[in-house]
Amino acid sequence: MKPNPSPLAWVGSSPNSHLKTHDISQFDYKHKFGPITSEVSHIQFSQNIAAAAEKITTLTVGQQQVYDFVQSLGNFEVQSNVRSVIYPFELDIYLPQQKLAIEYNGLYFHSDKIVDKNYHLVKTRKCESVGIQLIHIFEDEWNNNKEIMKSILRSKLNAISTKIFARNCQIVIPTKQQKKQFLNENHRQQNDKSIFWFGLTHNNKLVSIMTFSKLRKALGSSHVDGSYELSRFCSLTNSIVVGSFSKLLAHFKRTVSFKQLITYADLRFSSHQFSVYSSNGFKLKKQSRPNYFYCTKNKRLHRYNFTKQILVNKFNGDPTKTEFEIADELQLVRVWDCGQLCYELSG
Repeated sequence: MKPNPSPLAWVGSSPNSHLKTHDISQFDYKHKFGPITSEVSHIQFSQNIAAAAEKITTLTVGQQQVYDFVQSLGNFEVQSNVRSVIYPFELDIYLPQQKLAIEYNGLYFHSDKIVDKNYHLVKTRKCESVGIQLIHIFEDEWNNNKEIMKSILRSKLNAISTKIFARNCQIVIPTKQQKKQFLNENHRQQNDKSIFWFGLTHNNKLVSIMTFSKLRKALGSSHVDGSYELSRFCSLTNSIVVGSFSKLLAHFKRTVSFKQLITYADLRFSSHQFSVYSSNGFKLKKQSRPNYFYCTKNKRLHRYNFTKQILVNKFNGDPTKTEFEIADELQLVRVWDCGQLCYELSG
């Protein structure tokens, strides 16, 4: 007997709405072409969508909002639905002068119900191969953390006018509540479970923060004495605090005895070519494979909320089946990122 549908199962017409923009229905696409299962079929997917969208010039609602915002930032060329750069793949938004591309990823349409788990990484690699940085913004990030996303885009396009110099700032240790509030308001991943944190103030206002935690089992590590993770770093939205990363890291090295410090850079926003970590003595250790989140209609949720044990105990899943099999029966949707770059600094 199949378990009851999960209250988190995807509902709504989002995928069909997106495909209708390309003049093809979700049913027709799956029936005609099937899901994307390999890099070869990535290309087939792009060719199919390109053919269906040949006469389409409109953008989805979220993509249009991102496009309009980027266009408002300066007097530079902004293109949409570009297929010539990494043909046959399409770039939602492309700024040729800045060699920057932006993808707006709807949660269902970019889930593994429609695309392969490596789809976003493949597009990122293809952009890197021609010297372009590709930024992926998921639907829930834009809808729920719009100001933070806008600040990231302003930074990428050198469109931030508020500039503060770290040499004019004071190092402080914010309270736990101050740390939480600052991260929630200024970091796209929000608060963390750090054990050390340091901040910079300017004119008595907190403008930057860096946090450190024990190594996380969720990322395949176990805590070892003297080993830590640089967990969060951010500055006040729509501000640049020049030299803040270096100043806060130097304070950590003076204050905490450590043997190893690791950190992770999300390939949806970071690049091999330009890294604040490399310029501050970190060495690239490895690149992880793409990882996944489960989705409701409006939000990505960490996969550890839906382990096999939880799916069996909480959602009446069949214990003889795998996590993915149970999740598919519950109509849970997975969306994959691009993986992460892991950097290491020796003490």
